Amino acid sequence: MAVTATGRRTPLGDLYAEHPDGVPSSIDGTLVRTTIVPEGDGDGSIHLLDLTRYARFGIKGKGASDWLRSKAIALPEPVNMLAPLASRRLDLIRLGAEDYLVLPQSVGQSASLVALRSEWESDGRERKGFNAWREEVWAWFHIHGANVADFLAKTCPVDLSADRLPLWRVVQTRVAQMDCILARTDRTNDHGFDLFFDVASANYMMSSLKELDAT
Repeated sequence: MAVTATGRRTPLGDLYAEHPDGVPSSIDGTLVRTTIVPEGDGDGSIHLLDLTRYARFGIKGKGASDWLRSKAIALPEPVNMLAPLASRRLDLIRLGAEDYLVLPQSVGQSASLVALRSEWESDGRERKGFNAWREEVWAWFHIHGANVADFLAKTCPVDLSADRLPLWRVVQTRVAQMDCILARTDRTNDHGFDLFFDVASANYMMSSLKELDAT
């Protein structure tokens, strides 16, 4: 069962609420998927998943790296990298020297992430970083499609082409004129990016991406 925040609302939040569990059975379900560029357009179809209600965990500050190492977790090197943690079924993104974002590899199965967060919360050591509240302050979208890099080039200054930004690389940039973190995850086995940005701007991000289809 996925961990969700019942009070969170993003563009597809009301559709989540209509589901008995508050979550769909898969990330590709009809409740969370929307088409940005329709099938048959010249650039190919582009799809977006609103994953904001799924669990994630951020820790940052002095002691965060040491705490993760104490759990036998190999840290990504350098900064702006994603490291899959196969044994824990988690992905660890390093955003700074002492700034980390932990994601479940399967967003519908977050037990491993919940366990790691519980370990951190119950640890009494003085320096272990602090909770960055990424579930509360960041929206989480995934955008994907064969021509997604060309599509995002209309709004993002970074070259996101597959040969320029390899799998598991992360960039901290701007999308739709706001600060945004993009991680290439190919989450749906298609060229795609996880986007993290201010949750208060989720509706604006959605509408901006849809408007790009007309440019």
